[in-house]
Amino acid sequence: MKKTVNILAIKKNRVLLVQSKGKTNWSLPGGKHEKRESDKKCVQRECEEELPRAKIVFTSRLGKFEGVSHNSRTPVSSVVFCAEVKGRITPGAEIGQSAWFSKEELESVIVSDLTLKILREAKFC
Repeated sequence: MKKTVNILAIKKNRVLLVQSKGKTNWSLPGGKHEKRESDKKCVQRECEEELPRAKIVFTSRLGKFEGVSHNSRTPVSSVVFCAEVKGRITPGAEIGQSAWFSKEELESVIVSDLTLKILREAKFC
């Protein structure tokens, strides 16, 4: 099972999502651990890589979620932290796009099953 760490950031009834270069689906910012990296260090590093101009303030741990990746259908386990995001959400090198989405706008984009599961648990959808 692939393990990841992500952030859930909601601002003015909009959720922050990123789209990796060359991918069609949108997901929560975050990614995979490096060797001996804690969940918190991993998500901090991933957010700095994906959204280098944003200031991320972690507020709480939402929980652990399991699902499948959108592209490979590989089982995924994700620890999710709630966070506040300030500043510009300019995408980093590996991210094609980053944007804030309302509930209604989510219906018009491809969002991974795991991301939808997390958003439902957080009562966003």
